[in-house]
Amino acid sequence: MMLLFAPTRALRWLIHCGLLSMALLALTTQAADKPPSYTLKYQWEFEPEAERANVRILIDKGELLRQYRFRNSDQRYAYVKGNGNITLTDDEVIWDLPEGEAWLSFQAKVTHQKDPGEFDALMTKDWAVFRGDDIVPAGPTTEVPGAYANATTGYHPATRLDQR
Repeated sequence: MMLLFAPTRALRWLIHCGLLSMALLALTTQAADKPPSYTLKYQWEFEPEAERANVRILIDKGELLRQYRFRNSDQRYAYVKGNGNITLTDDEVIWDLPEGEAWLSFQAKVTHQKDPGEFDALMTKDWAVFRGDDIVPAGPTTEVPGAYANATTGYHPATRLDQR
């Protein structure tokens, strides 16, 4: 009777340890398979009297988002500053981000008149109508494969170009 009891107890112990090992392996594999992410913040402040917005882009892990480029052929974006390497051409801005915390700031013209009396973006002292990519331009990025952004956007009073 002693022989029947011992293998049953040992078998249960082996099954328990095996299940625990499989659970730990699954958790470890899941954590290792999770793609890397970075925090991306778009901030802006309006200057209605100048019909423009001061824009700031903040990224916590520049090594994951390596490059951001956008068109500027109509010179909508001015006073481009940031850390990392910034290349300005007649029609494009190229930002090569540094590792770690990275930031880019610029002024964006909001009001855009297509034809006399016809606007596709307009700012007055009391209100503004525009598309988001009028102040934060769309453009291609170069990222670490699989990396993704946790992005937020918002209005931040006193977002000045000389602040990070």
